[in-house]
Amino acid sequence: MARAVSEFGAVILLAYFPKTAPVYLYDVFVSQGLNAALPINALLILLAVIILVIFKFVVSKPSKKGIYT
Repeated sequence: MARAVSEFGAVILLAYFPKTAPVYLYDVFVSQGLNAALPINALLILLAVIILVIFKFVVSKPSKKGIYT
């Protein structure tokens, strides 16, 4: 947890532009509040879950053909 916080702090201090998704979420949260940041957060979580599910299906599908067929 401490490493994640320090990495995020380094990005906020040193590489604010171009804005990545976490930086944009932080900027919206600080400037507009929690109600404005919740939809962005939900979208990022949904996108992460979709990517993980797709990755799981792609990796876990066994090949039905043998190596030499």
